[in-house]
Amino acid sequence: MGDLGRLAATEGVERLALLSGRGEEGARASETALREGSIPTTVLRCSWFQQNFSEHFLTGPVRRGRLRLPAPDVPEAFVDLDDVADAAVVALTRAVPEDATYELSGPELLTFAQAAALISAVSGRTVTFEAVDVPSFVRDLAIDGVPAEEGEPLAHLFTDILDGRNAFLADGIERLLGRPASPFRRYVRRAAASGAWS
Repeated sequence: MGDLGRLAATEGVERLALLSGRGEEGARASETALREGSIPTTVLRCSWFQQNFSEHFLTGPVRRGRLRLPAPDVPEAFVDLDDVADAAVVALTRAVPEDATYELSGPELLTFAQAAALISAVSGRTVTFEAVDVPSFVRDLAIDGVPAEEGEPLAHLFTDILDGRNAFLADGIERLLGRPASPFRRYVRRAAASGAWS
């Protein structure tokens, strides 16, 4: 990341935007390294994406009706990737480049059990949450063709970060876009209508 920041400076890049993670020490180190090039950098620190349930590794578990995750049922402020994309556009196109950090989250805190209940209520399919150990999680992902070398790092995101450190709402979406963040229920309606879990 440091090399990228310095190369961008050498090439005359005027601004950067970095998608980062909330509460992740490795992500913070990347932010610091990227800024070594002294280019105005807008960092967008995101909570878990709502779309993980329909476009990534949680799609299969939702379709099977069981979110088997190596995590306690702690609250998370799931953020809509459409909001993240809109925030990135603002960061990259505003009149004056900004060197700032924004924490992006959805507008409510939901546990995985509550997220499963909302998916059930809106989509009409029964989805439950079950806390499991890492090997069980990795085996469950393997059903969907996710290899262990991808499943194990995903498992450690749950075990390392879902300890309550991000169980708070952030105002980055509202500050950047001038509107509230999109709620989880709205995302679920869109995903269900698109046939994501059919």
